[in-house]
Amino acid sequence: MKKKTKKNLLALISCMITVLLLGMTVFAADYKITITNGTNDEATHTFEAYQIFAGTVYGTGENKVLSNVVWGEGVDSDALMTFLHGSADYNTVITSSITTAEALAKILADGSFPGGATNFADVVSNYLTTASASGSSELNVNSAGPGYYLIKDKDGSLSAQNNAAYTDFMLQVLGDVTIAAKAEVPTIDKKIVEGSKNVEANVASIGDKINYQITSAVPAMTGYEEKYFFVVEDTLGDGLTFNDDVAVEIEGYTGTVDVQVKKSGQKFTVVFKNFIQYKALAGKAITITYSATLNQNAVVGGMDGNPNTARLTYSNNPNIKVTSTSDEPSSDDPVGKTPEIKTVTYTTKVHLTKVDGETFEKLAGAKFTISGEATQVTMINGKIYQVDASGTYYMLKDGSFSTTKPTEEQGDPTVKYSEVTVVDKTTSTLPINASAYTNATGDIEFTGISSGSFVIHEDEAPSGYNAIGDVTVTVTAEPTLTGCTWTVTSGNAIVDNGVIELEIENNKGIHMPETGGMGTVLFYLIGAVLVLLAVTLVITKRRVSNKEF
Repeated sequence: MKKKTKKNLLALISCMITVLLLGMTVFAADYKITITNGTNDEATHTFEAYQIFAGTVYGTGENKVLSNVVWGEGVDSDALMTFLHGSADYNTVITSSITTAEALAKILADGSFPGGATNFADVVSNYLTTASASGSSELNVNSAGPGYYLIKDKDGSLSAQNNAAYTDFMLQVLGDVTIAAKAEVPTIDKKIVEGSKNVEANVASIGDKINYQITSAVPAMTGYEEKYFFVVEDTLGDGLTFNDDVAVEIEGYTGTVDVQVKKSGQKFTVVFKNFIQYKALAGKAITITYSATLNQNAVVGGMDGNPNTARLTYSNNPNIKVTSTSDEPSSDDPVGKTPEIKTVTYTTKVHLTKVDGETFEKLAGAKFTISGEATQVTMINGKIYQVDASGTYYMLKDGSFSTTKPTEEQGDPTVKYSEVTVVDKTTSTLPINASAYTNATGDIEFTGISSGSFVIHEDEAPSGYNAIGDVTVTVTAEPTLTGCTWTVTSGNAIVDNGVIELEIENNKGIHMPETGGMGTVLFYLIGAVLVLLAVTLVITKRRVSNKEF
């Protein structure tokens, strides 16, 4: 019986061990950490889990707790405690009597660790050893078991990715856990300000000033103590001239926001100096305003328009301490970049062709003037000229301008013009009308106009032709980021690839019968002879009458 009892007891113990082992296996399978990306974070992450504290799980459901806390497999505990005991920032709380994992865990639990758990995560990230798990979204930490884990992006894993931010945070793992990464990626937006509206695209005339607004917000700079880079970069198309009038505001900040504006070609940057000083204003709006002038290099017509882009460069790794004193990051500093935000400004032109009303042969030498609300600075055949008594150019009847004084047959020798070489804020007040002659092929272009109404007046018709009446052209536009739809109402005007094509017919004058020449002389001679005959007849009659008496 004793042997049988022993066999039964051994069998029972074996069965219990099997059951316990099975239970432990099932329990261990629950240690899975699932991580989702943070706000506005579009990067592909590689996360690592480091076990800082290990222990035993007691309780069930929401009542689970970690007891018997010891050091985890992912931390160099000796080096960590040596730092905490020797640092003036921590040794008043982490005294020399605090030596065990459990003692340090209690200080973290009661909230007395300087800077809290977030700061502890930054500190302990410098004393890591072996990661318990690594992955893009699911980390299985079965082998290490329950405990407190530091979750962080693998060093260097985001260096080739924009719109991304590194993260580190402490996480209690007592079973399956799903959590969003705490990395916050700043955002930026840009609009064109037109009156009370902010738009992505607009239309303008050459010389018009365009107002821009860039918006962002002060990011949560958790984990950053001394340096946070925040630099806005703006790139203007060749058709836009920066007016150097940047203004910056931060919501709730009453002082002057300290920035440096740096220009280089068609690009300028707004560098926020000592940006970490605004850490307490996390979430507050940042507004940058400035203007640019549409210049003579503007893209006219077509679908591309004149773009203006902006993007933000920002610090994205609190785990790396930056020692640079510069407010601009170097190529080695940990930063991310937002996607570019674009606005577009469109402009158009009138391509006028002068033709014979019967033969449709193109006619040179017709002078037209364009004026109205749709024009400001208007380019004539690709260049801008303005009346200027001290100018050196003359307008010729072949549609060109010359520095050689013309004869009256060639052009007007009494009016001088100067060529405008740069259209910017200082020249945007030029006259809102322009005159020119059609060239040898009967063409003239009034370039760089926006939507609205304007009048085309024929000042001089080609020799032998009658001038036409005024032509009123009304242009409307629907601009978007991908193109602009122009609509024109005026006679036979059409829109072709964003250009207004207008054909104007001229008819020859009516030839009335002429008087004068030999016919008139003969008429006068015959008339004189008749008068003489009449006078002779009267005198003869009188003589006859006198004789009769």
